[in-house]
Amino acid sequence: MKLSEKEGRALEYLRGMGSVAVAFSGGVDSTLVCVLAKEALHDKAIAIIGKSEVDPLEELQEARKIARRIGIGLIETTIPVMENEDFVRNSPDRCYYCKMMLFDAMGNIARKMHVRNIVDGSTVDDEKDYRPGRIAKSEFGVRSPLLEAGICKNEVRTLLRKRGFETWSKPQAACLASRIPYGTRITVETLEMIASAERYLRRLGFGQVRVRAHGPIARIELERSEMGRLLSKRASITRRFKELGFIYVTLDIEGYRSGSLNEAIGWTGKE
Repeated sequence: MKLSEKEGRALEYLRGMGSVAVAFSGGVDSTLVCVLAKEALHDKAIAIIGKSEVDPLEELQEARKIARRIGIGLIETTIPVMENEDFVRNSPDRCYYCKMMLFDAMGNIARKMHVRNIVDGSTVDDEKDYRPGRIAKSEFGVRSPLLEAGICKNEVRTLLRKRGFETWSKPQAACLASRIPYGTRITVETLEMIASAERYLRRLGFGQVRVRAHGPIARIELERSEMGRLLSKRASITRRFKELGFIYVTLDIEGYRSGSLNEAIGWTGKE
């Protein structure tokens, strides 16, 4: 199927919903859903951001700018994930509890605003990874117009670029808790260390980067093409990371890959 046909199908799905609240993060996928929802439903589409300690402040600030660019109404709500023991203990189903809290909060807002449906930015590619949050989606009846239309992440970027959004090439993002191995308790201190370390690397010009925190060890993942440049700055990077509280600083020579910590639980693409 041509991308234009998939795009039309997604718009048709959204129009059929009548009104929607988009789970918005500022990432490329949820940005496209907001764009399509605004095109399809105009003022009957709103975006909702769930704020918590696991989301970098920069992402929230950028999401606000993107919402203004789209012209979609934006509502911010606090999701107290660090008060949820099921989330903090960081089992492999951690994401379920976070999504459950997010969709519950969104549902309350949607009902007050007489919005009929909650939608998210899931794509075809998300079906290939371990995503326990999908269970929460099912429980709360959350729809995924991009997924239902057969749109993949590369096509998301193409559609945003076509519409003139500079963020079409924005690196893939994920919450800071995804940097902490399952079974290791999530703390605000660790989240702040990770956020500061990644912020430092981005200021050095590294785009797609992750700092995985294995206790006192920082394991840096980035594109293989960037490894030489990172090693050329290893002295200053090591010094900064140790100032943040890490004792050891390592480079993962396999390079960046989404959800690399799922490898430890034997994820094979089937649940």
